[in-house]
Amino acid sequence: MPSTAGVVAALIETGKYSDAAYAAVIDKAVKYILSKAQVNGGIYESSYEATYDTGLCLVALSLYGNHTVLDATFNTVIQNAVNYLANNQSLDGGWTYTPSSASDQSDMSNTQFAVMGLYYGSSYLNITINADTAGSWANKLYHAITFDDATHTPYQYADGHCGYWHTVDSISDYTNQSMTGACLWSLAMIGKGGSPAAQNAIAWFATPGNYMWTLGSRDYYFVYAMAKALSGTAGANNLIGTAPNTHDWLADLKQTLFDQKIAGGADEYYWQDDNWLSYYPRLAVAFNLMSLVFADPNAPSPSKLLPERPDTDVLPANQGLIRLDTKGCVLISGAERGNIAAGTLEGGVMLPIGSFNFTLTCVDNGASTVLRITPVDTGPLDPSNPDGFVNADGTIKEGLKWFKLVDGSWKALTDVPIVAGPAGGPYQYIEVTLKDGGPEDSDGVANGQIVDPGAPGVGYTEETTTSGGGGGCFIATAAYGSSMAGDVMVLRAFRDRYLLTNSFGRMLVHVYYTVSPPIANFIAQHDTLRALTRGVLAPIVFTVKYPWGSLAIVFLVAIAGIRLARWRSAQV
Repeated sequence: MPSTAGVVAALIETGKYSDAAYAAVIDKAVKYILSKAQVNGGIYESSYEATYDTGLCLVALSLYGNHTVLDATFNTVIQNAVNYLANNQSLDGGWTYTPSSASDQSDMSNTQFAVMGLYYGSSYLNITINADTAGSWANKLYHAITFDDATHTPYQYADGHCGYWHTVDSISDYTNQSMTGACLWSLAMIGKGGSPAAQNAIAWFATPGNYMWTLGSRDYYFVYAMAKALSGTAGANNLIGTAPNTHDWLADLKQTLFDQKIAGGADEYYWQDDNWLSYYPRLAVAFNLMSLVFADPNAPSPSKLLPERPDTDVLPANQGLIRLDTKGCVLISGAERGNIAAGTLEGGVMLPIGSFNFTLTCVDNGASTVLRITPVDTGPLDPSNPDGFVNADGTIKEGLKWFKLVDGSWKALTDVPIVAGPAGGPYQYIEVTLKDGGPEDSDGVANGQIVDPGAPGVGYTEETTTSGGGGGCFIATAAYGSSMAGDVMVLRAFRDRYLLTNSFGRMLVHVYYTVSPPIANFIAQHDTLRALTRGVLAPIVFTVKYPWGSLAIVFLVAIAGIRLARWRSAQV
């Protein structure tokens, strides 16, 4: 069971389901996995290893389900397996070999596999994972890893590393690097990859004496856990550790596995593990393949994890791990995060989770494909977050579009389909439909690949320019929420008729266009400021809209003032 599930996952993650010969093998292996579904919902052969088996099988089946059309029975198997793991979490917040809600002891190794199963299965079923929801399995796990209280000690030590198991009286280290990787990978999967606990684990691993990719017994189980963990927390393009002890962890990982490969024939290599994976030789190879393709952003794969950049300019409430997924046989490569500041934003537009660079390959020439963007941390799609994609009432904010960087500005591509899902909410992901050779494809050629740095954003109303006649009233647009609002159109007409027709007016407009976009962007993100700005603009709009009426009011006020002054003078 572990070997079959691991091999299926590895073949899919390395993009082999697009090859008909491999697809036939994968289809057959999936049938075998499905035949092992138990009445209690688990997927295993031996109940003693039910957590390992069920977790790995959920990874394989969920990846498989994203790349082919399946019936309701298949989804029911995944749902039952997710329920089996979630409902049988140990009392201390982790999992043991045979899942049991009555157990008071767990270990980090079984826990990692249970969390993988729950993470992949929940993602496939569109079930939200929120470690901040009290009583949820993710919340109890986070408590088990990080918090020390009267009932148990945490998995994580004060220095940042994690142990194998814990009880009230003691903690077992077992293999520190392996369990720290398992702990860190689990934190990433529940949206806590940016937490102090995760950062402390990375810092511990990066210190001299702890940093290594080869344990005493070639523990490729450790390699798999730590590669996934660092991919989802530190990021593949970033170093770990502090000077002078910094490490290019991805380069070191790749070099280690390259050095340890064993020739098994013409164009064939494998790895030999001397630890418990010696009983599962194919699983050792699968783990290393998944480690390489998962960690390397340039290795084509149907799924990529992208943590925040160290220099991110995404707002704190929206920061966190992002997962990119494709459908069918399309693969992702060259995936990395970008900065919003790479371009200017039009008034009212927000890019809550920033931008992404990626290349999609194995696309049929000229065809369209769907890219799913999932924030692992739920903040960007939380209705209580005013800086996210969702309104307080749970609806998606107006003007959801796909934005491209064009001549230094983020421009909305109005013809590119983009939606939030699942339909009707609560929303968990955003899907954009990209076309090979379309305006969103930077190379502009129908050649089987889509090169598309872009970003999902909200707040688009109509294309604005700085040349008049089509927009540019950034602050007013931000205040009223639409460039088509009546008062905004009044101000725009005044600009076009009285300011842009003379040199002094054009100078004023130029200065306004230079300084107003960032101010408008800030106003658009705060309802109170929008209301105050409307209040300030109201008398200006009235004066522009009713100039004679405004003059009459001023005349009447002046007359009233004169009469009042005369009356006071007469009283004296």
